[in-house]
Amino acid sequence: MSLSHPPFAGAFFKRGDTVEVLRPHLVYSLATVLQPPGPTHRNHYFVQFQTLNNNTNNINNYDESIVREYVRVDDVRPVPPVELNMFFMIGNVVDAFVDNEGWRKGEIREILENSRYEIVFDEGKLVQEFDQWNVRLHRVWDDGCWNPPLQL
Repeated sequence: MSLSHPPFAGAFFKRGDTVEVLRPHLVYSLATVLQPPGPTHRNHYFVQFQTLNNNTNNINNYDESIVREYVRVDDVRPVPPVELNMFFMIGNVVDAFVDNEGWRKGEIREILENSRYEIVFDEGKLVQEFDQWNVRLHRVWDDGCWNPPLQL
């Protein structure tokens, strides 16, 4: 008898893979898989975040204060491919890299000088400016594919 799916739910990523993990406030943070789902944690990955640590006074990401935790399989996705030279228009839905924490969904509200954008979050409750290299097209990982599809 052959299995058409992995024996553990979501065992798509292996140890050492870089992934994005959905965090509170709908932020996707970069993490490294330390342990994929297995017999004791069937629906969870054990990950180490690359930009989050428990010590707000220490920005060194290579110390013991770096956050490691079990996360739900459904909250893990691959890192979207980098698309260079993306230019956005007012109203485009994007992700912006917020506060060294991760990628957060927002909307372009204004195009500024020097390749900067004003982005609105939370239905207008928060507005911030970002450099172009900290903005990417918002994509959803759905059933093994990026939506909208990548432009080749």
